[in-house]
Amino acid sequence: MSNNTNIIVTENHIQQAFDQIHESGNMEKIMTAFSLEQRSLLTYLFLMQEKLEFEDDFELLLLLGTSIWLSYKNAVGSIEPVSEALIMNNANAYMAKLKHEGQHIATEHSQTELLAFVEQMIKNHQEDKPNFDLKSQSIIMTTSHILIDALEEALKK
Repeated sequence: MSNNTNIIVTENHIQQAFDQIHESGNMEKIMTAFSLEQRSLLTYLFLMQEKLEFEDDFELLLLLGTSIWLSYKNAVGSIEPVSEALIMNNANAYMAKLKHEGQHIATEHSQTELLAFVEQMIKNHQEDKPNFDLKSQSIIMTTSHILIDALEEALKK
């Protein structure tokens, strides 16, 4: 998709994605499509797995990554594959911004619904898993933010 207007992922797009993922027997088809359409995004999620202590924390990250991608897909139809370079550029930019601005960066993001969804899912996971530590929460939030930024940039090209 080639345009410079901001795509806003709405609560409806997110709910649609969440419903699609949780529809009986659909997860395998969705993961196959994710793997074929956005291999670099999926690879990045698996790279982050090494930084997470527990398997269920990675399952949350994978669910969030899939939900983010599918929410964008529901909003725009199709998305060109995001390159590894684009992901790494966004990761570096996000980390630099985080060091400079601290925790205030989410307040000015155009995808507030998606970030609120990520935060709520992290909170729910924290309530279910008392061993879910701040390091894992931070990794999941940061990775989700980077995916959102990378998809956002890919859609503007």
